[in-house]
Amino acid sequence: MEKLDGLEILCQLEPRDFPIFMKQVVPDLAGNDGLRLWYRFLNCGFRLTATAGTDKMTTFVTAGANRVYAQVDGDFTYQAWIDAMRAGRTFITNSPVLRFTVNGRQAGARIEFDSSRDKVARIYAEAESQLPYHRLEIIANGKVIAEASPSGARHRTRIHHEHRVTGSCWIAARAVEDLGEYRRQGFRFTTVHAAQGTTVSNYFGTRRPETVFAHSSPVYVIRDGRPIRSYDDAEYYMRYLDNSIEWLKSSGRFKRAEDKQASIDAFLRGRAIYEQRAREAREG
Repeated sequence: MEKLDGLEILCQLEPRDFPIFMKQVVPDLAGNDGLRLWYRFLNCGFRLTATAGTDKMTTFVTAGANRVYAQVDGDFTYQAWIDAMRAGRTFITNSPVLRFTVNGRQAGARIEFDSSRDKVARIYAEAESQLPYHRLEIIANGKVIAEASPSGARHRTRIHHEHRVTGSCWIAARAVEDLGEYRRQGFRFTTVHAAQGTTVSNYFGTRRPETVFAHSSPVYVIRDGRPIRSYDDAEYYMRYLDNSIEWLKSSGRFKRAEDKQASIDAFLRGRAIYEQRAREAREG
């Protein structure tokens, strides 16, 4: 319904782990971590700025590690920062610092491509970090299209990449530490207080399993005026809302019957939007 400016991607949970709330309504849960759910939103054509913060409810959480940086034009004021956030000029991080542009434009930009003359998006990304990570990656519509490994004391790496634009897409950069070794050691990222720390939690003196992670907001590349659309992702959220509507009907508790119906109607309006976007994806 275009009511959101951003989405908190980095909080107190590993963004590549699975949702822990309302799991019974999330379709295909085992293949849809929090990061993938954000990518699905973007693939449906929604602009959702990446934001972050510390959900500080216990001593288990690394206070201040998860944060968002916004590029402010001109003097720094609260309103200028809010404007930068809403425009999507952000990256989120718990250690790596990102620099990222597409055709010289920073995160949040919308770039119009004319297929008769514009063929290639020129992408630049750079990351450096106090804590080690494994890869800097370029993501287009949720898929890795380029990557590089860091080196040196500051764990720095750069990517210069030319991406052939065959359709409208979003492009972003991320720096990641692999999860595999932790999982082989028996780490559960939904555990509140682990007996053994990760790189991040050891450094900050906590035992909340978190990994080194950073992600830019996207640049939106629009080819021939066609919006970003994905049938599969729109259909996924139709199923998500179908499950939610069924939960409201069977388990939702309301003071009045009309309140229950109003909630169901709101979900039905949301479902209609995804149905329309699925139709546009098929026709486009």
